[in-house]
Amino acid sequence: MKLKNQPKKSSLKIFLLSFLMFVALTNCQKEETVYGIANEQVNNSISNVENWFKQNRSQHDFKILEHTKTIDWDNAIVSHGEKGEAIEIPLLLDDGIITQFGDDLSFKTFHRLLFLGDDENTFEVFHVQIVTDIAFNNNQETFNFYNFQDDFNGYVAVANIENKVVDFNTYKKGNLIAPKNDTNLKSATYSCTYFVRVYNDGSMEILFLLYCNGTGNDDSGGSSNYHGGGNGGGDSNAETEIKEKIDNVPPSCESFKYESTTSLWQESAVQNIYFNVFLIDINGIKHKYTISFPEPILFGVPKNLVNGGNLSPGTAAEATANALNDVMSEISREYANSHASSTDVKIAFRERLTNSFKDYIPGGRVNFNATNYTVIPTEYKVNTFGIGNCD
Repeated sequence: MKLKNQPKKSSLKIFLLSFLMFVALTNCQKEETVYGIANEQVNNSISNVENWFKQNRSQHDFKILEHTKTIDWDNAIVSHGEKGEAIEIPLLLDDGIITQFGDDLSFKTFHRLLFLGDDENTFEVFHVQIVTDIAFNNNQETFNFYNFQDDFNGYVAVANIENKVVDFNTYKKGNLIAPKNDTNLKSATYSCTYFVRVYNDGSMEILFLLYCNGTGNDDSGGSSNYHGGGNGGGDSNAETEIKEKIDNVPPSCESFKYESTTSLWQESAVQNIYFNVFLIDINGIKHKYTISFPEPILFGVPKNLVNGGNLSPGTAAEATANALNDVMSEISREYANSHASSTDVKIAFRERLTNSFKDYIPGGRVNFNATNYTVIPTEYKVNTFGIGNCD
């Protein structure tokens, strides 16, 4: 009996295997069909955005596009969520052009255009700047409007066509860090993004300021809510302070060329030193005043420090730039939006620098009225990224 039933069992196994293979092949075909339809829809969305942007570029010609080599439509990133479809297009900048975020050179910046659509086939367009100190691929699809990679550390700034930052968010290990709700001018934080041309010899030239961001909440509207953010570019007070502080770019240590005048002494004379301060006139109107010193200011420092260390010309230049920068910042902050005269500010600056310079370099002296000196005066220079490196 067992031998007679054996063929029936074999036939049943063959039937079951055939049925399972049929089901599997059918499901694969369905998945391929669904994937094909979804892929076609994505391609259509990208094509629609590209055509729309080409037709409307004159109204959305962001500043960054002036130095963009490629709008990389082939690597468009499409994501979906509560705000609908979001399409991001990576940007490749011109050769030799970089953007510098603040003064920390460890951060690298990446750029995208962000399109958020509506039912009428028109789009809101934003410039997205991604700033991070980790390895990052600007074409990766897992980093998008709705999702971040788990290890992302850095910042995401979103600007509108007016170059106003509408979102600025900080992330640590992929998590949004809530900003401090602080609109106090003195504690407002900000960073600025500059376009920089890098030459073959490693030197850099600042082309222009792209935008700055603060930490307050932006109530002007237009937020993109990138990755659930929406912490804006700062309130009007913080924005005012940003503009005022931008006007005072730090002095460059290259301004100071220390030369030996005796075996134990070195001097540097610098002309046309200046800084800016915002003062309120008798009519209650705020103006920016430039406090300038056309005549050379003479800085003198010892060659050897009291602890026995040697003070090189480069180190002396950096210390002098730091001292000058600190005093400029202190005076600008203390007199900002006051009814003092520019003469009052000038006198206060002279006294502060003269009295505090020795705290930066023991034995150092500053002379605003020097006439009998032998060094050749140099022109005052500034450096957007800090005092620089002269040692």
